[in-house]
Amino acid sequence: MLNELYTIYRGLEAIGKEPEIKHNDIQEPGVNNVTFRVLLDKNGQVSRVVLMTKEQIQDCWSMGNKQNQFPAVKVKRPLIPGGHNDYLLWKNEHKRPSEPQCRELINGLFSLYFKPLDHFDIWPDYRQVVLDRKKILQHDDECFEVYELFKRYSQTKTGVEILEQVARYIVKNLLTADFLTLKASCALLFGEKLKPKGEIEDAKRITLLLDCRARPDLDTFSTSKKYVPGLSKALFAEEAKKIKKSNNGICALSGQDGQLVGDTFPEEKLAVLGPTIIFSKNDGTSGKTVKRYGQSRGKAFPVSKDLSQQLAAGISFVTSEKYKDVTWTKLPSSSLLLAYCRANYDLPITPLSAAA
Repeated sequence: MLNELYTIYRGLEAIGKEPEIKHNDIQEPGVNNVTFRVLLDKNGQVSRVVLMTKEQIQDCWSMGNKQNQFPAVKVKRPLIPGGHNDYLLWKNEHKRPSEPQCRELINGLFSLYFKPLDHFDIWPDYRQVVLDRKKILQHDDECFEVYELFKRYSQTKTGVEILEQVARYIVKNLLTADFLTLKASCALLFGEKLKPKGEIEDAKRITLLLDCRARPDLDTFSTSKKYVPGLSKALFAEEAKKIKKSNNGICALSGQDGQLVGDTFPEEKLAVLGPTIIFSKNDGTSGKTVKRYGQSRGKAFPVSKDLSQQLAAGISFVTSEKYKDVTWTKLPSSSLLLAYCRANYDLPITPLSAAA
């Protein structure tokens, strides 16, 4: 696949469509997750809570791996666990509830069960990781808007205060909430499906995207993708400080000498396929090819680290939603067809090539 990605990237170079390179820790929040945008004021207090559309989520970034994403954070436990059983009974009795019935339920269970969220010690539970990332951005002018968001979160004592304020905001604004917001609010407050120890099942968790408008004169959120290049630059610079051992060699694709990928190649979230590592040859799961050649991970295919990031940016670019049926289309069995013509970049993929 790396050879094909290299061809695609060189094609983009040839037509002047080189995409922005982003750090591998920067991801797009899951568009299929129910997500609330939680705006924080200068003191780190919740000023607004709004249910997001898929289009709004697609314009946002989050940072970290699967275990410590921020500012898009999945809520592992219901905010009002005492109301969970009552909520399930109510759902069973109200197959098609009206907005007034939803409002009455939320208000009633909040009054009955809401108390300090002592089932959360800190939120998220990787708070220190978030605070450490804040230090990386502190003196970088290109990351002012992103740093401001981290700063506002850090002004809370444990982060749990945000969850309490979100719950209160939802109840305070019940009269203006539409049905989709009310439905999502129930899932956040009471939990749709709980594990034996009280955690919400992974697929049912609600995401809170912490956000702010760092500059009052600009109508731009700190989570806007326009800040990804500056944020990536800061993360690459921090990463370079921690490199202790040189891993230089000849890139198998370009033939040039440079720092090679070590253990893990970049990962991108692609249309149809979802999260995809551009090259994965794990010594424990890759079968006979690894055993035959005795090489795994980056050693199985030595590629320049910089080039690997360019390849990831290229595949992400050509499979973006705006180029659907232009550079890519979906085929049966959850597969993906990529195709484009250098002479005419905007030439749509024809039904004939899609059928092939």
